Amino acid sequence: MRAQWEGVREALVQSIVTLESDLLYRELRRTRTTFSTFGSPSELVSFLSSTDGSLDEKDEIYGTLIEQAQDRRQDSDLAFSIAMLGLWPGLDGVYRRNLRFFPSAPDELASEISTLFASNVANADLRRISRVAATLVLNVNRDLRRRLRRSWDEARRRTDLPDDDVLDTDEVVQGPWAVDSNEEASVRAVRGWLDAVVETDRELLERVLIHDQTQKEAGEALGLSHDAARKRFQRAISRLSHSVLGDGVHLVKGARR
Repeated sequence: MRAQWEGVREALVQSIVTLESDLLYRELRRTRTTFSTFGSPSELVSFLSSTDGSLDEKDEIYGTLIEQAQDRRQDSDLAFSIAMLGLWPGLDGVYRRNLRFFPSAPDELASEISTLFASNVANADLRRISRVAATLVLNVNRDLRRRLRRSWDEARRRTDLPDDDVLDTDEVVQGPWAVDSNEEASVRAVRGWLDAVVETDRELLERVLIHDQTQKEAGEALGLSHDAARKRFQRAISRLSHSVLGDGVHLVKGARR
C-alpha cells in the first residue's frame, strides 16, 4: 500500500544526486553560507532528517530552502526536494496517521500530501513562521483533514438526496401555455413564466424544458458538472412548483437527466 508513497521519496532522492543538482548545489553553497558546512545535497538531507542537531539551525536552513523554492529560479526544484526529504519523517507520520481514511486509495493519499506540501512551501510567509519545519508538517496534516471533512460533508449531503432513479425522474413543468398549439408562442410563454418565478437557474431550466437538452448537456453548456446541474435543476423545479401551485401547474415526466 505504500508503493506510491515510497515512489515519491525515491524520485526525490534521485533528483538530488544528478550532475545538474550537484552543480546547482555548489553554487548555492557559494552564495548561501547556510549550506557551507554540508558538502552535498544528500549530506544536507541526512542532517535535516536526523534527530540530532540544533532545531534553530535546521529552521534557518528550511527558511533558506523555502526562499530558494519560492524564487522559482534554476535551483528552486532542488531546494524543494531537499526540504521535502528533510521533512520526510514528519510527512511520513502524516501519511501513516491518515492512511486509514484511504483504505482503497493509498495512491490518492500520496498525491494529496505531495500537492499540499508543495502548496504550503509556495505560500509560506516566513515573516510569520517561527518554527518552519513543524509548521509545514502541521499545515499539511491540517489541510488534508480539511479536505477530508469537506468530502465527508459532501457525501453526507448526497446521502440525504433521493436515489438517482427517484431524483432524476425526468420531470418537466407544464402550465397554462401548454394548450397553445403554436410552438413559438408556447416558448415565449414558458420564458415569460420562468422569468417571473426563478432567476438564478432560468437558463438551465430553459435549456432542459424548452430546448429538450438533458440536464448533463445543459450543465456542460453553462460550465456546471452533471451533479451540480442535476441538483440545481431539482431545486429550481421545487421552487417553481411551490411558487405557482395555485395556477394549476403540475409536474409530469419529461425532462431528461
